[in-house]
Amino acid sequence: MKNTKKLMAAVALLSTFYAVAADQTYTAYGYSKGQAQAYIGYYAKWKNLTVVSMSCYQRTLQPSWRCDATLR
Repeated sequence: MKNTKKLMAAVALLSTFYAVAADQTYTAYGYSKGQAQAYIGYYAKWKNLTVVSMSCYQRTLQPSWRCDATLR
């Protein structure tokens, strides 16, 4: 019984660390590519995260740029 409780406590502790290290995705829109990228940078700084990767796409709709980022 003691071993089961220890195992459950270890799993709960590891799950907490895994949740903290999980990547987040964030999408920002702007009228220029730089504006959309800046919005992602501002958001990452506000949330104290690091931008792991970013992809930007030009759209036919307004606002004309969309950037998707992975944050950690």
